Amino acid sequence: MSRQIVLRLMLVVLGIAAVLSIYSIFAGSTVSWRIVGTAFTLAVAIGLVVPCVPGDAGQRTDLLQRTLIAHWLLGATLVVGAIWLSMGVSPLWTLEWLWVWLWLGNPAIFVATLAMRHRRRQERALARAEWIAIVGALVALAAGFATAVVSRGRGIELSLTLGFVLLGGAVMMAMSAFGLRAPSTDRFAPIPGRTRIGALVGLVGVAAAGLWCVLGAIEIIDDMRAAAGGFNQPFQTRSTRWLVCIAAASVSIPCGIASVLGISRVQGPLRWIGRFAIASAACLGGLNAYQALASIGSFQVWEDPFLRQVNIALVVSSAAALVASLVVMRINRGRVVADEPINRLDWTCPRCALKSQIAPGDHTCAACGLFVSIMLRDDRCPKCGYDLHAQPADAPHCPECGRERQTTGLTSA
Repeated sequence: MSRQIVLRLMLVVLGIAAVLSIYSIFAGSTVSWRIVGTAFTLAVAIGLVVPCVPGDAGQRTDLLQRTLIAHWLLGATLVVGAIWLSMGVSPLWTLEWLWVWLWLGNPAIFVATLAMRHRRRQERALARAEWIAIVGALVALAAGFATAVVSRGRGIELSLTLGFVLLGGAVMMAMSAFGLRAPSTDRFAPIPGRTRIGALVGLVGVAAAGLWCVLGAIEIIDDMRAAAGGFNQPFQTRSTRWLVCIAAASVSIPCGIASVLGISRVQGPLRWIGRFAIASAACLGGLNAYQALASIGSFQVWEDPFLRQVNIALVVSSAAALVASLVVMRINRGRVVADEPINRLDWTCPRCALKSQIAPGDHTCAACGLFVSIMLRDDRCPKCGYDLHAQPADAPHCPECGRERQTTGLTSA
C-alpha cells in the first residue's frame, strides 16, 4: 500500500459522498443522510491516514505508522457506528466507545507517539522508558474501552477516570525510568550517564507510580461494582485507599521530573533553573502527600486555607520552572566540546603503527617515511554541537547559535 493508492481511494470516497448528497435531496430520507455522513467520515479518515502511509510502494510501515493508521480507522469506525446507532444497526455501546476514543484515546496515542518517534533514533539509552510509555498508554486505552463495555454506558465517567489514572501513572513511570537509563549509544550528542542518586530517585518514582496505578485502579473498579450492585461500600476503606494513591502520586511526580531533568547538558548558572523546578515539585509532592496521609481516618481531605494557597503557588512556580528547564535543555542539546580550533591530531601510522601528534597538512612519518597530506573540515559546531555537514562549504556561521565556523585552514575532507 502506497500513498498514491490511498489518495485515489480518498478521491473515490469523496465522489461517492458528493453523489449521495445530491441523491439525498430527492430521496428525503434520513438513511441517505446517514450514508452521506458515512462516506464523508471515511474520506476524512483516509485523509488523516495519508501522512502515515509510505510514499513508495516498496517501503514498509513501522510501528508508529501502523499505530496511527489503526487509531484513525478505529475512530472512523466508531463515528460511523454512532451515525447508524439510532437505527439499531450498531451496538448500544458504540457511542460510549466513541467518547472513550475521543477523550482518552487521543491523549494515550499522543503519549505513545512521543515514545515511538524517539525509537526511530539511534539513541537506545531510553529504551526502557519508551516501552513503559507505549505499553502503559495501550493498557490505559484498553482499560477504558473494556470498562465502557462492561458498564453498558452507565459508568462512562468512571471509565474515563480509570483510563486517566492508568495513563498518568504510566507517564510518571516512564519519566522516572529516565533515571534508570542505559549507557548512551549516540556518538555525537550522548545522553549523560546515570548516577547512583539518579537511579535511586528513578527506582522510587517507578515504584510510587506503580502503586498509584494499582490502588487507583482497584478503587475505581470497586466504585463501578458498587454502582452496578446498587449499594455503596464502606466509605472509610475506599477513602483510605484513595488517599494512599494520592500520596504515591505526590511522590512519583517530583521523582519523574528529577529523572527527566537528569539528562540535561546545561552548564553554568542556568542549571539552577532545573534544580529549582525539582525543589518546587518535591515541596509540592511532600505537602500533598502529608495532607493525604493526615486525612486518613476522616471523611474529608484535611485542608487549610494557607496550605491551599501554598499549593497553588508551588504548582505555578514548579510548572514555570519545568517549562523553562525544558527550553534551556532544547537550546543546549548539543554535546559540550572544546571551543578551540582543531590544530593537532592523534595519528597512528598505518604502515609502522608509530603513534604521534601531527598538525593538519603535509606530514612525513619519522619511522618509515610515509608521506600523508591531511585536510579536515569540522562539520560539528564546537559550541552547540549542530550538524553542519548539510550546510554549504562557504557558510561562515553556524545557523543554530551563530558561532563562526571553523574552516580556516581546514577546508576539505
